[in-house]
Amino acid sequence: MSFKCSVFISAILSFHFAKAQFVSVTTETNERPVLGAPRTIFPNLKPEPPPAPCADEALQIETTQFKEVEKQTQAVVNAVEPALAIAGQCPGTNGDAAEDLARDVRRRLGSVPKIRIAKDDGKAATTEDWVAVDLIARTLYAEVGGSSRCAGVDAYFKAVGRVLLNRRDYMRDPNKDRYTNFYKRGSSVKNEIALAAINPSEFHVWKNDQSAWAICPPNEVRKTYKGTDGKPTVTSGPYDYVRWFAALQAASDMVFKEKQFRCETKAVKALFYSRSSKSPGPNFKRLRGMRVDGIEMDDSKCVQLWESPVAPFSPPKPDCA
Repeated sequence: MSFKCSVFISAILSFHFAKAQFVSVTTETNERPVLGAPRTIFPNLKPEPPPAPCADEALQIETTQFKEVEKQTQAVVNAVEPALAIAGQCPGTNGDAAEDLARDVRRRLGSVPKIRIAKDDGKAATTEDWVAVDLIARTLYAEVGGSSRCAGVDAYFKAVGRVLLNRRDYMRDPNKDRYTNFYKRGSSVKNEIALAAINPSEFHVWKNDQSAWAICPPNEVRKTYKGTDGKPTVTSGPYDYVRWFAALQAASDMVFKEKQFRCETKAVKALFYSRSSKSPGPNFKRLRGMRVDGIEMDDSKCVQLWESPVAPFSPPKPDCA
């Protein structure tokens, strides 16, 4: 691609997606942002003339990607708009990333968040709820969204999210196996689903802060991740950006619309999953026929669901209309 064309398309992407990323969210106590309110991603953006023709085919591909990403982003931005100003920030960490990130959300929101969201149980969302949205979304993205094999399929985010919800239910069961613990120990995080999401024994993305995708998700259309231990530098792209939105939407639904989320994922009755055909442990049984959004969760290249021989589980029956 010529230097002129490269600079041109980079400017377009940076300008448009910066507007999508930094969506303004009112924080005045007398105004209430409404999830799902009709809006456009770029409300003040005037139509632009088509870019000058460039001979390089790469520009055409990049422009096509941008248009597709813009369309996909519009489809989910309404549901996660308030979260865009809170979740997925990259403040840096000094030791335990999950705890540092939780403290950062608390610092920015205060004890009573001014962004008012009503959960489906009628209670107002608390700062700890926003901490949970942030941490759960990071785990979902690092586990599912970073793989192009699962690209474009939001059902996989929901399936892994439901596994986390099932683990919370299991931990509340007085008859659970006493040797099975899905929660992170000694954490300041109050939300139990989030405690399951940041358990380093279950999710290696939180073990020794191994995953840059979790610590600093692709909240920009272009983000560069420097390699460590001989690994190459990686640059995220438009589709990574959209998948982060999908993870954020799933996490928001889990925390703010748990009843609805349970109904959408009621077929998932597993406590374990894998991202390959390899069993999570000895004598585990693969669970088949469990569908989310019409897609069976039995993809050996993305998500497969499993039952443990020592931790049988039957989730509470959701009250679905």
